[in-house]
Amino acid sequence: MPNEMNQAGDFRVQITEYYLTEKESGSVAITAFAKVLDLWIPAKDDIVGYWEPWQQYDVLVRGDFWIVGTTVKGNKLNDKMIQSLVAFCEWDGTIQSVHTGNWKPCPCRMTIQENTWEDNTTYKMSWPSSYDSTPGGQRLDDAAMKRIETKHASAMRAIAGNVKRNTSPPSNKPAAAPVTCQLVTSDSPQAEQPSATKQAALREDGIPF
Repeated sequence: MPNEMNQAGDFRVQITEYYLTEKESGSVAITAFAKVLDLWIPAKDDIVGYWEPWQQYDVLVRGDFWIVGTTVKGNKLNDKMIQSLVAFCEWDGTIQSVHTGNWKPCPCRMTIQENTWEDNTTYKMSWPSSYDSTPGGQRLDDAAMKRIETKHASAMRAIAGNVKRNTSPPSNKPAAAPVTCQLVTSDSPQAEQPSATKQAALREDGIPF
């Protein structure tokens, strides 16, 4: 028997089972179950992010992809969810293909979120993305930095130059206070003479506090 999902995160999954669900409110979802393939490990310090294999853990995760809204709100279609299922899971956008089981989902990346209801916590699929996409972006290496710099550096310098030319220095910027230097010797009237207590301390260890 497959194990239940026990954490949130970004995963690669393969949908293996699905069916249509309708609530009394009139909303309609594609309820799906998926086998977890990989877990995304985010970048940390000098280690770049990577996909960690998870198939050996035999984890099955559920998700409800709401494609039609409630009757009260006019049973409006959830365009973004429908578009994501079509683009990233190879759904043809028809109710019939789900109902008859003719839909053949491809592997995809899935965001899995924690859900708590009446002290019961579950982890469910919430949103599909491209299988090859990188969650949260990726820290650039030297080669990627040079590629981006080559493509955009001149335009960015032009923008920075325009800002500098068209920006006046702040009128309310306080002027720097003048700095004066004065030599104070031991016999000057400004020189502070240490107290008897401080003199004794200096004689003992050379530290004035």
